[in-house]
Amino acid sequence: DKAFALSPGWSLPEDNNYHHEGDASAIVIGGQTAVDFDLVVDVQSTGEFGLGAYATQTPRPDPDRDYTAMVRGGKASIRVNGQASDAQSIALGAHKIELRRRGGGVWFLVDDKVVAYALDKNPRVVLNRFAILAGAGSAVIVRSVSYREAPAS
Repeated sequence: DKAFALSPGWSLPEDNNYHHEGDASAIVIGGQTAVDFDLVVDVQSTGEFGLGAYATQTPRPDPDRDYTAMVRGGKASIRVNGQASDAQSIALGAHKIELRRRGGGVWFLVDDKVVAYALDKNPRVVLNRFAILAGAGSAVIVRSVSYREAPAS
């Protein structure tokens, strides 16, 4: 898909799943603009991974910028506009993870359960890039990706 840009470390082999090994990097998903959205990924990982949503003025997807839901060291947290949530424990392995933004709130769901929530001080900022993030040395397999722009709230 032309909307998916793979950074070094990512590949799409014959099994049609995205695979990551190596340095920290991202799959950047372009071609979308949204204020409120759902980004859902079925993922399996042995290390650090996450999802992000980024505004036009953000130079590159990064775990510490804009709207990012990450699993690091078995702890799930969300970062919204530079502010991090409390971390919740999560087992490494296969999960359905979701980053959701709606009318002033941002949620991180793992296996359909909310693990982090943050208030959004800039709820009308338009986002135009989404990303699947993988940490250095993390083996990550992305089995599916779905995106949905939510109706304006």
